[in-house]
Amino acid sequence: MLSSSPPYEHIRGECTPGDVASKAASIIPNYSRNHKFFLQLSDFFWTSYRSRFYLPYGTNGSEAMIMQTLALTYHYDTPHEIDRLQCRRCVVVGNGYRMKNSSLGEVINKYDVIIRLNNAPVHNYEKDVGNKTSIRLFYPESAHFSLNLDNDPKTLMVLVAFKSNDVKWLKTILNNEKRVRYVMRALISLVHNCDLTRPCQ
Repeated sequence: MLSSSPPYEHIRGECTPGDVASKAASIIPNYSRNHKFFLQLSDFFWTSYRSRFYLPYGTNGSEAMIMQTLALTYHYDTPHEIDRLQCRRCVVVGNGYRMKNSSLGEVINKYDVIIRLNNAPVHNYEKDVGNKTSIRLFYPESAHFSLNLDNDPKTLMVLVAFKSNDVKWLKTILNNEKRVRYVMRALISLVHNCDLTRPCQ
């Protein structure tokens, strides 16, 4: 979280292309700036190295559900507006009470990539937290933020899966399975309430 102690101007420094990449390459084997941020269906890492751990530390027991979900999300990736930048200045904005009356909104908006967590509000708090959201990390229990008021039209929504039911939840949303189940329940209820001697109304 950003400190609320002035001055704030020092938070955004000069962005030197290649600086972070060189540091990352020194500690991360096979580091590449072109590596995808998020899990892809093509990774198939569990086929050769089956995980012994359950979510969120591994994929044990969730492989099939993850593959089905990735098949639905293959066309989602880092927004072009972010990917094209040679140098990216990023900020993670928390949703703690210290942000209130911090007047950090303008400083936060200067960053190239603004990451928010869970249901951190933006609407009515723009002066303190800014009004731009590049990426929002969330889990199902925190997915009750306002899509239109607290995010941009191009905000990348990223599910952080802590358990297998989280992946199942995303798959349900993507497939609109909840609506299908609702319609099926309605049809079953209609059949049960029908007088089979005459057409149902």
